[in-house]
Amino acid sequence: MYEQATFADNLKKIISQRGTTQRRIAEELGVTETTISRYVTTGPKGRTPNVESLVALAQVLNVSLDTLVGVEPPATARQAPDVKILVSAYEKASLEQREAIWSMMTAFMLLTPEQKVIIEAIDNQEKTEAV
Repeated sequence: MYEQATFADNLKKIISQRGTTQRRIAEELGVTETTISRYVTTGPKGRTPNVESLVALAQVLNVSLDTLVGVEPPATARQAPDVKILVSAYEKASLEQREAIWSMMTAFMLLTPEQKVIIEAIDNQEKTEAV
């Protein structure tokens, strides 16, 4: 759920992390510095930008809208922690270990023909890169 205070805090933090200023952001967006100041203010004086301004602000800061407004993406879009661990382990594995991982995983996967082609292409690319 959206909260203006979370947006304001995120915006302040992102501006600071980028090493920029409210004035510079305002100039890039073609708005006043007061406008940006209101965006980073919480409480009754704080303001939330309209959708167009919010998108422009995210683009200028090079962040996603989710990050800017502090909204978690839907659970289906987030990667489960165990998947991150598996991906990390796979990336560290040797070519032989990767082949063993794939052979074990294919026993548990019901793959469409398209998915099989993609997996084979990845496998071939990894073999080529290893040479």
